[in-house]
Amino acid sequence: MGRYEVVDAFAKFFDGSFNTGLYATVTFKQEICMEKAKRSIRHFFKYLNGRTVYFYKKLMQCVVFFEKTDSRGGVHVHMLIKGIDPALAKTLEQRLIIAFGRSEAEPYIPGNGAAVYLANKCDQQSLLHWDKWTINSRVRKFVGMS
Repeated sequence: MGRYEVVDAFAKFFDGSFNTGLYATVTFKQEICMEKAKRSIRHFFKYLNGRTVYFYKKLMQCVVFFEKTDSRGGVHVHMLIKGIDPALAKTLEQRLIIAFGRSEAEPYIPGNGAAVYLANKCDQQSLLHWDKWTINSRVRKFVGMS
């Protein structure tokens, strides 16, 4: 199987798995090591549900791609999120900005390019760190974390 077939297979998987979810990016505002960035993102989503806004009712699934940035020694993050209502994208974006720095969150649109972009990243040396998990909101427990 060639590179283009692998990229196409990843893109189809992302489009099929996250077609009702969100696509989000974060660039940490300060220099941070990769392990701390991973812990920070996990912690953010684990405690995302608050007293006034419930982002996810029972389960939230996420595939997170971490990339080192050359310019400042920081970390850039791409996320595909399932289980959060796309209508809450801008609210999530504001919380990500406050917590981490420059961020964007928007409804995931299959076939709009995000899947191909991330699939290409999966095949590059710059993106060796990734994480996938499900959070059960009742016990704030991670399930199936890699």
